[in-house]
Amino acid sequence: MLRSTANVRTRALALARAMTEELREGREQFLAVADTASDAIVTADEQGRIIYLNRGAERMFGYANEDAAGRPLTTLMPERFHEAHRAGFGRFLSTGQSLILGETLELTAVNRAGREFPIELSIATWTTAKGRFFTAILRDITARMAAAEALRKTNEELERRVSEQALQKSEMRSRALIENSSDAIALFGADGTILYGSAATTRVLGYTLAEFVGRNAFELIHPDDHAVVQTRLAEAMQRPRERVDVHARVRHRDGAWRLLEGVFTNLLDEPAVGAIVNNYRDATERVQAEEEVRRLNEHLEQRVLERTAQLEAMTRELEAFSYSVSHDLRAPLRHVHGFARLLLEGAEGLDETSVRYLTIISKAAAKMGELIDGLLALSRTGRAELRAEAVDLNRLVGEVSAECAQEAQDRRITWKRGDLPRVRGDAALLRIVFVNLLSNAVKFTAKRDEAVIEVGGWRGEDGEVIVRIQDNGAGFDSRY
Repeated sequence: MLRSTANVRTRALALARAMTEELREGREQFLAVADTASDAIVTADEQGRIIYLNRGAERMFGYANEDAAGRPLTTLMPERFHEAHRAGFGRFLSTGQSLILGETLELTAVNRAGREFPIELSIATWTTAKGRFFTAILRDITARMAAAEALRKTNEELERRVSEQALQKSEMRSRALIENSSDAIALFGADGTILYGSAATTRVLGYTLAEFVGRNAFELIHPDDHAVVQTRLAEAMQRPRERVDVHARVRHRDGAWRLLEGVFTNLLDEPAVGAIVNNYRDATERVQAEEEVRRLNEHLEQRVLERTAQLEAMTRELEAFSYSVSHDLRAPLRHVHGFARLLLEGAEGLDETSVRYLTIISKAAAKMGELIDGLLALSRTGRAELRAEAVDLNRLVGEVSAECAQEAQDRRITWKRGDLPRVRGDAALLRIVFVNLLSNAVKFTAKRDEAVIEVGGWRGEDGEVIVRIQDNGAGFDSRY
């Protein structure tokens, strides 16, 4: 029995020595790895006391492992973070909740000499029979932060230079636009003092910039226009950044008054400008041209009135002539035609030549009557009021051609009619037009064995209606 108990105790002591040896070897392995790590490793217990610094931590903080052991973790922190650390550490111990475990953070540490430096930190926790422990791996990121800061400054400098170059280009473009603009630009203060003039000032007003800048604008403005300009200037003062139109007579360097038109823009509150901007141009020639056009229009209107009066007088004379033709010529013409007809009716005692002469006289009188009727119809047409309405040209031409064909029943006439569009116009006047045209076509094809009369029409590009009447008659020379 005693021998058996002694054997168990011997085996237990041997196992304990083996486990102790394994723990010692494991600890030595951990220390060997930790001490060769380039990063700092710090271990603390659940009271927040340091129990281990590796060599990397010794170099980083300036404490030997033996000196740091037992010190609070706050030794490695700037004092302004101590209270926050204690509150967070206590909250984790009481609740088991932490905002930093498992995270990689960028914080500020302090070494033994009191120098603060930036670090990158990650924390893990582990538990043994002796309690809970915390191990932190820290890396000094001073060089990385310095490189990032240098990069940031380099980028800022680059952006500044790019911005300056862009600003310079913008200024050069603006200057080129201003200096080469046909309009002139002036800047002046609230009291009217001219602060700046563009290059176009000399072209518009003749003054050099040295003669122009520094003067008061009202010295150059016509006295009769001072009130108008002051009123527009007051409006610009009350309406910053809004356009206010202005025009006035301004004295040219040669002493002549030039009519300028421009726009006031109040930019007094703009730091880069601090003035009232006036964009202006010389409108003298244009206004003179407009005045000349107005004068010519008035003269033209007067001429139109005079010509209208003349036309009205001529119309009245034409009406009087028409009345004379209607009443003074018709009576003797009826006598000639009537007596000629009576002689023909009793022509038994007349020879053939006399009968032929009487026939010619009768036909001539009848033709003269037709001409008088035509003149009267033309006179009435010119005075008639136009009545626009929808007109079917196919129907109108059909009716007129049927009437013409009826009057020429003894002739062979071939009518060719294309499809004609509908139009808007005075139906009565259009009928007169087609009666004249188609009757002429019938008349001047009388010598043809077979007359061919064609009527066609179409719409032009601008919407107008074109009608063509063509026949195979004698025609006339196009020169006449």
